[in-house]
Parts: sequence; C-alpha cells; structure tokens
Amino acid sequence: MAEGNDTYDDVIRKLDEYFKPIKNTALAVYLFRELKQKQGETVEQFITRLKSEAINCGFENPTAEIKAQIFQKTSNKKFKRDILKHPNWTLDDVVSEARSLETSELQAGKIEEKDNPFVNHSTVNKITATRGRGKQQPMQQPMHESKCKKCGGKPYHPPTQCPAKKW
Repeated sequence: MAEGNDTYDDVIRKLDEYFKPIKNTALAVYLFRELKQKQGETVEQFITRLKSEAINCGFENPTAEIKAQIFQKTSNKKFKRDILKHPNWTLDDVVSEARSLETSELQAGKIEEKDNPFVNHSTVNKITATRGRGKQQPMQQPMHESKCKKCGGKPYHPPTQCPAKKW
C-alpha cells in the first residue's frame, strides 16, 4: 500500500486478502473423515452435512469422496450392502436409494409395531396407595405419559428414588 495511486477497489481487495482466514485443508479433511451418521439422522441429512464439510477440503472429486464416506460411516448395514452391489451408482443414485430404503423401513416399522401383540398402546392400570381402610382404586393413565411429578423425569421412578427429593 506504499503506492499513492491505489484506487479504493485496490485498497479493499488488498485488505480482504490480508484479513482472509487461512484455510487448513489437512484439518478440514481430517474432520471430514471423522464424520459419521448420527443416531436418528437420515442418510439424506448425513449427506447434506458431508457436502457442506467437503467444500473446505479441496477434494479434486468431492462427489467420490462423499460417496466413499457415506459407505464407510453410514449406520445402515443394508444400505452399505446396496452400495456394494452397485459400484457404478452416482451420488444421486445413492441419495435416491437412501430415501427409498428409509421410507420403506419406516413404513415396515409401523406395520410391525401394529402387528406386535406384546406392544400395548392403550392405557395401563395404575394402583394408587391409600392410607387407612380406604379401598385402592385403579387409575387409568396412558403408558407413554408416566413421568415423575417432582422432577418430570421419564421413565417414572418411585418418589424415594427421585433426584429432586433432596430439594
């Protein structure tokens, strides 16, 4: 900037270059390789995270790197087998198959849950303790709403075991 003829645009460009953060591609690649599918995360959400992280890595072929990372770090074993069966799939093919597989697994899970005789989605009878000669009355309470009245913790635990009993 020692030159006296610099225009405003030249000065701004030089300042932008000077203050531009230095990219550490080695760190970015390391962090990318550490990414794995989180519990409850769909493959599509995982792919979106991979795409956003791959931008900082400077990969020559980011699509191939994302596809390899999906194969290595997805939690769905059936999906891994499908990728192995189709080595020529593009990333779009992988995304499409992931959507299809997750949709069918969700639908199958709903059917299996409905057909399971050991899962009771109705209410359970809760026995209430009474003092003296009173009669115990069952109280209808939905199974999924049982939580502690003191701390709100789920699943329900006896008052003697409540972490909030000390307060």
